[in-house]
Amino acid sequence: MRRAVLLALCTSAALSAQITAILGSGENQTAVARGNTLFREQCGTCHGLTARGDTAPALVRSTIVQNEQITSSFGNTHKPPFTLTTNQMEDLSAWLRVQIYAIVHRTTSSYQDIVTGDAKRGEQFFNGAGKCNSCHSPTGDLAGVGRRYDPAVLQALWINPSRRRFARGPAGTPSRSTITVKVGPYSGTLDKLDDFTVALRDSNNILRLIPITPTTKIEINDPLKAHTELIPTLTDQIIHDVTAYLVTLQ
Repeated sequence: MRRAVLLALCTSAALSAQITAILGSGENQTAVARGNTLFREQCGTCHGLTARGDTAPALVRSTIVQNEQITSSFGNTHKPPFTLTTNQMEDLSAWLRVQIYAIVHRTTSSYQDIVTGDAKRGEQFFNGAGKCNSCHSPTGDLAGVGRRYDPAVLQALWINPSRRRFARGPAGTPSRSTITVKVGPYSGTLDKLDDFTVALRDSNNILRLIPITPTTKIEINDPLKAHTELIPTLTDQIIHDVTAYLVTLQ
């Protein structure tokens, strides 16, 4: 029975990796199986069958999902709206956690801690080729960042600048306060941006919450653009090395 549940989740090409992820994550296998079916039926058309994104955001890289906020966020902001029971949300969350676990440990056959990089190499990249120290300081805005975040969340946050809560601009001010955004007829200062909603304050200081749909066009003027452009050049080794370095900033 246990093997049958696992087989129902996996194609032949991905069988070994998925079984390893399910067992390694410690999630309830029956719940994951139900979540798999539910995701394919309700979510896969927009978010992709493996939650890696399609016409809607990739949930496996979502800090909302990784911080276990999916239930409240989904219920409040998802478009188009549809209702899931508490048990269905738990099954869906279990399946998503397995997908994230598989992504985090995708280069290993026996799953290890995410902190597998070399902190010294990460520090060299931070102060050298990555030019991270032109905007960030381990004793300033990043002080204690390794203590504040779980390593998996920390890695997701630094890779995706638009999600980083600890980001600071060159002058040391929160960089999100300098981000301007235009969404349809509305423009102003970015207040919040997640996978489902963009919030901005217009020239009259009115907070506007705008749902994100597949047709939503968002124009962002972001001081972190240079960092964003660095992302395509990052190798797995660099990612793990920098994460290992950031974890040391206690």
